[in-house]
Amino acid sequence: MNKRNMKRGFTITELVIVIVVIAILAAVLIPTFASLIKKANLSADVQMAKNLNTALVMDEAANGKPETFGEALNAMREAGYLLANMNPTAEDCYLVWEKETNQVLLIELTKKADKYKVLFSAKKDYGEPDDSWYIAVKDQAAADAIKAVLPDVNVETTILDTAALNTQINGDGEKTVYIDSSIVTDAKNVIKQDNPNAKTTIDLGSSVVTGGSDNTKDMAFPFQVTAGELNLKGGVVSATAAFIDADGKTGYAAVEAKGGVLNITDTVFAIDDTQSYFVSYEGGDGTLKNVTIDAPNANNVLGTYTGSNVRLEDCKINCDYLAVFASNSGGTSNVVIDGGTYHTKVSNLMAPYGTTITVEDGTFSCDNVAKTFKFYDVGGKLVLKGGTYNGVAFESLTEDLLRGMCNLSDCSKGVNIVKTNGAWEITVK
Repeated sequence: MNKRNMKRGFTITELVIVIVVIAILAAVLIPTFASLIKKANLSADVQMAKNLNTALVMDEAANGKPETFGEALNAMREAGYLLANMNPTAEDCYLVWEKETNQVLLIELTKKADKYKVLFSAKKDYGEPDDSWYIAVKDQAAADAIKAVLPDVNVETTILDTAALNTQINGDGEKTVYIDSSIVTDAKNVIKQDNPNAKTTIDLGSSVVTGGSDNTKDMAFPFQVTAGELNLKGGVVSATAAFIDADGKTGYAAVEAKGGVLNITDTVFAIDDTQSYFVSYEGGDGTLKNVTIDAPNANNVLGTYTGSNVRLEDCKINCDYLAVFASNSGGTSNVVIDGGTYHTKVSNLMAPYGTTITVEDGTFSCDNVAKTFKFYDVGGKLVLKGGTYNGVAFESLTEDLLRGMCNLSDCSKGVNIVKTNGAWEITVK
């Protein structure tokens, strides 16, 4: 006798009951799990705030209280914390550097309009949210959310790629952008400011920005300014890909100002030793302060053209030929050097085509004394007000000694050397 296996499924009523039970469990458990996750995230965020405060305390003991958000960030970076990783994981939570008390707060923007609460503080005497509060965010949406609740605080942006950086720096008005990871650019993807209404500070911290190009006809400028004002601060600027110039030599370029204002402070240029204009001003103005360029085999380190006005303060340049080159192509350029050290193997300074280099102070040295100052037949002037050359003050040098320091291999006219109001002036005849 054959037996038929009878299989019985769930009835509609049973399925409905199961679904209702699952829904009830979900309604009860999901908020519980979400609460547990938020508590875990908050715990991690509080620990991050504690660690950052420890870094600030140690830095303040060693270096004094930081005066700027950038200095506070550098203290945190030195302790091993990247700005990109200093974003709380709990929803609607943010880390705040409070300038007056030099501490990091963990705050939460509440669901109620115009409300916030401090979840953690290392010190109890922090002030109300105003321009002494600094918050770093990853995107504009987060910045807008903070400003809607706390309109008086400073909201700064962390940038991790060139496209985002270009969008940020070319917005109207004054702003500061912080970078603490390496960025690589190429000839078609440079960091470029071209908005005349922009005044931007890029705080590189300890990051490295490297430019390059696979096209031998393109110079590799990681940074280029054509309008507005751009201030570079800290970090390392480099270029790795070569172009070929007219005489077949390879060359590199790091920063170019073809207009506007470019100021560079506390930046190191780390570029291969080649024929180069590491910093080039072609119609732009600016100041280089405490900038270091150590490239013992490189030429034409700072070039200024087309009516540029550039000031060097306490810079350090070591190169093969022409630490500073001021030329004229459509406008008279002027360079002022005030402090710093400048060493070359051949010539230190050259100012043809009616341009002027004025030395107010500085320490100069050249391995080839007879070629210290380079001249062409086409005009130019060097004004030596202060400073020393190979340990001897300029004011103590004689006309004959100065004449012997002039490289006239491309100057058949010779030079005039006069002393006016205590300053030596050397010009092409």
